[in-house]
Amino acid sequence: MSRLKEASVRLERAVDRLDEALEAKKGRRDAALAKAREDCAAVRAVNETVAGRLDAAIGRLRAILEP
Repeated sequence: MSRLKEASVRLERAVDRLDEALEAKKGRRDAALAKAREDCAAVRAVNETVAGRLDAAIGRLRAILEP
């Protein structure tokens, strides 16, 4: 095999390895993004619960303090 052909084969293998690494990285990124979205949704739910409880407590305090 000529040196040019050998270099071409090595280059093709290197490109294939880079493609595989990129796909693996994309998979990890997508999984991390999905987890972050789940976490965000959970935090939003807690936030809504807390906001509702605070609104209720403020309402009760206003009712007590108003003459």
